[in-house]
Amino acid sequence: MSISIVVMAYNRARLLRECLESIARQRFSPYEVIIVDDGSTDGTASIIESFIKSNKRFKAFKHTVNQGVGAARNTGLQYARYPYVAFIADDYILPDTYLRDMSDFIHTHPDAALVRSLIVPGQHTGYASSVDALMFHATIRLQAFCEHRITLLKRMRYLFTRSIPENAQRNTIMPAAYAAVYKKSILKQVNGFDASLRQGEDYEMLPRILKLSKELYFCPDITVHRAYTQTLTSLLRNQLCAGATMRNIPLWKAPSFMLGGFFDMLLFIKQAHGLQKLTYTPGFMLSIISFRLGYILAKLRLL
Repeated sequence: MSISIVVMAYNRARLLRECLESIARQRFSPYEVIIVDDGSTDGTASIIESFIKSNKRFKAFKHTVNQGVGAARNTGLQYARYPYVAFIADDYILPDTYLRDMSDFIHTHPDAALVRSLIVPGQHTGYASSVDALMFHATIRLQAFCEHRITLLKRMRYLFTRSIPENAQRNTIMPAAYAAVYKKSILKQVNGFDASLRQGEDYEMLPRILKLSKELYFCPDITVHRAYTQTLTSLLRNQLCAGATMRNIPLWKAPSFMLGGFFDMLLFIKQAHGLQKLTYTPGFMLSIISFRLGYILAKLRLL
C-alpha cells in the first residue's frame, strides 16, 4: 500500500529535524515525503534542503507567507501521488514501523476513509500536553459511533458499568487530522481542508467526511510521540478555536454536545488515580469549558 507523507512545517527547525529523521528511518516501501514550509523565518528551510539532498523520497514546497495549517495540508494533498496520505506535524516522532503498520491495517480494512493513530506526549513536554493526552485517553471510546450517536444515557451507562460496544474503535468523532492516514479520494471529494481556518480545520472537515463514509478508525497500537511543549494558554486557545468550528451543530443537538464533555471528565476522574486525579482535573475542566465556549461564541457570531 503506497502512502504519501505530508509534513507541515512552520518555525520549529529543531523539532523538524527529529521528525524528518524518524520518517527517513521508515522500514517500508514505496512512500514519498512532501514537506510544506508554511512561510518559516527560522532555520527550517536549510534543514529541509539537507534532507532533500540526502533522500530522493523527499521533496518540498514553500508558502511565501504563513497561511495556516489548513492551507499547508491542502498544498501537500495537491502534490501527493499515492492513494493514501498521512499528515504529520513537524513535532511528531514516528516509530520505525509506522508506515508498515498503517499499511497492514489498511490492507485488512480496505474501506477505511481514515485511520488515526495514538499520540502521546514526549518527555518534558509539560502539563498542558499531559492534560491533552489524558483527555484523549479518557474519551476515545465514548466518542464512537456504533449504530447511532453516543447519547447522554449511553455515556451515563458507560460511566457506571464501563460496558463498551464491540466496534468502539470504529467511526470515532475525535479530531481526525492528528497523525492520521486518509484515503486521498475521500479528501478530494470533500475538497480538502478549509484553508480559511488557522486552527480546528480537522474538526470542521470531519462531518463532511462522515457524509461520505462511516469507515473511520482509531488504531491505538500505532503510537506517535509529540515533542512540542504545549502551554496551558495555547491548549485553551486551541480548544476555543476548535469549538468555534463546530458552529454548524444544530441547537437541538446542543444539550448532548454541551453536557457530553462533562461526563467524559467524570469518567476521567473515575479512572484516574490519586495524584493524577488531583493534578489534571482542573486542566481537564478548563479545556472542556473552552471548547464549549468557542461553540457558544461562534453561534452568537462573537468569534
